[in-house]
Amino acid sequence: MGQNAVRSSLKKDTGFTAMKTRKIGLVNYLAYGSGDFLGAGTTALTAAWLLYFYTTFCGLSPIEATLIFATARVLDAVISPLMGFLTDNFGSTWLGKRFGRRKFFILLGIPCVFSYSIMWVGDMGFWYYLLTYLLFDIVYTMILVPYETLVPEMTDDFKQKTKFSGARISMAQMSAILASFLPGILLTHFGKDNAVSFFYASLVFSVLCALMLTFVWFFTWERPREEWSEAALRAEEEKKKLTLGQSLNRLFVELSSTLRIKIFRQHLGMYLGGYIAQDVFNAVFTYYVVFVLMQEASMASNLLGTMAIFQFLAVIGMIPLCIRFGPAPSYRMVVVLFGLA
Repeated sequence: MGQNAVRSSLKKDTGFTAMKTRKIGLVNYLAYGSGDFLGAGTTALTAAWLLYFYTTFCGLSPIEATLIFATARVLDAVISPLMGFLTDNFGSTWLGKRFGRRKFFILLGIPCVFSYSIMWVGDMGFWYYLLTYLLFDIVYTMILVPYETLVPEMTDDFKQKTKFSGARISMAQMSAILASFLPGILLTHFGKDNAVSFFYASLVFSVLCALMLTFVWFFTWERPREEWSEAALRAEEEKKKLTLGQSLNRLFVELSSTLRIKIFRQHLGMYLGGYIAQDVFNAVFTYYVVFVLMQEASMASNLLGTMAIFQFLAVIGMIPLCIRFGPAPSYRMVVVLFGLA
């Protein structure tokens, strides 16, 4: 009776039947977590150093540099939901059936991640930097959107999902530590006025991301089609009959409907607030150290790296805090500490 209830719940909530047991080992957790070297590592390097790189080595004004970032955010608002819609429906294509509706884009992204390095070439024009940044933003979205949906494809077990999330957070913090310290090491070696330091830092991350995505490809999987519920299969067949205009209209309705959920709006605000605050801090901190405190850029790198280490320790400390006091009280306490700091 209990098993039937679980199967019924799974069909209703996820569109899947109960998943067949598949052994998940340490290599699978680490493989999935390593995929966030792209998400966290490149984001940390970009947030902390790209604005400084643009204005110091590329001849761009602060307005031109921030215009590039703003343009990418507008593009991302369009590309991200479209990518989600595409990967959800890609399973019915020949490529989707052969390589997987999620993992096809991860496989495609392995060579594409090297587009990150061409962003970090000095002494080019505004349009070069705009186009290369937008190109990588598309690649980033193409990989991260399907990557983030892999966990529910691999398991229904709450504890296993928690382990996957923990592995991802841990690997993300490790990549952020590397992204913080690496530019300082290279600036010390090549000289503070040499733009090639940032190119080599980005190249290191491009190679690492390609290796990690290969790791993801080999040691993660998608839920077999035979484990889909009848409702999910019918829904897929219905989507095939829609025109492009009807599909886009349906996508808009589905996205807008989520904003009617109060708890979703609250969590979205928490997420955006935290990330925007972190991005603003990272972008401004380098300028503050170099132009206000009159220190070397390598000093800013070391300070950001130290902060990344403490962030890693904070993630470890937050887990028992949430278990003992609950997520909401823990979040409120951390927000107060963040504001005071």
